[in-house]
Amino acid sequence: MKVKLSKRRREDYRLIIIPEVIDRDRCIPICDIGEGKLINRVKTFCRSKYRTNTHSLRYAFITHLLKQNVNLSIIAKITKHSRLDHILTYTQEKEAERILREEVEYG
Repeated sequence: MKVKLSKRRREDYRLIIIPEVIDRDRCIPICDIGEGKLINRVKTFCRSKYRTNTHSLRYAFITHLLKQNVNLSIIAKITKHSRLDHILTYTQEKEAERILREEVEYG
């Protein structure tokens, strides 16, 4: 199913996989606040409950896919990255930080 999503700079269509057990006619809005307020509440919840943000979750997902040996161009399509080097640079930096941290802690 294609769902219209509002983005910061433009509107875009992205493929969202909805399980067959979910009947679209039974989907109802979860609240009556505006989209902006809902997004802010989700961000606040992530920060306060899990000490993370949505950007970190996005790159955690990308890192997970890379560790599963998913092709980089497939990951870029899923995450709508226009440049593969952005994905590589970020994930390589995080991996280098992790390795350095382990070396310092465990020698």
